[in-house]
Amino acid sequence: MSANGNRNGKAREDLLRQSQEMRNKLVRTVERLDERRHDAFDVRRQLARHLKQVAIGAGLFMVGTAAAAAFVTYRAMTAERRRRRARWRLAKDTWNRPERELRAQRGSFAGEVLRSLGFTLATSLLAAPLRRVVRGSR
Repeated sequence: MSANGNRNGKAREDLLRQSQEMRNKLVRTVERLDERRHDAFDVRRQLARHLKQVAIGAGLFMVGTAAAAAFVTYRAMTAERRRRRARWRLAKDTWNRPERELRAQRGSFAGEVLRSLGFTLATSLLAAPLRRVVRGSR
């Protein structure tokens, strides 16, 4: 028997040593996780780490914005010419085929009903999964 009345004094010391080692290991792990968290939320470090991707994204954004502005400007500058051509095309088409209706031809009544039912069925079938996805993201 040991001095404190325990036969397994050696085993107790081993368990205490192992528990102390585990505590130390846990403390080191928590400190490393804290460092990683700090690094993850450090804007300067993240910007330095991902500088190339940020620069590419900003460049693409600027090029896209410039392209969209150029397209809108071009469309605005050529609007009158396009309207004039459309008027002449309409007049020419009406002159060549006066009996033809210029509006879109509708299908038969049965075809319209089937098309409407098909759209209703497709919308109903897609609505349930979309609702689940939207509810799941909340």
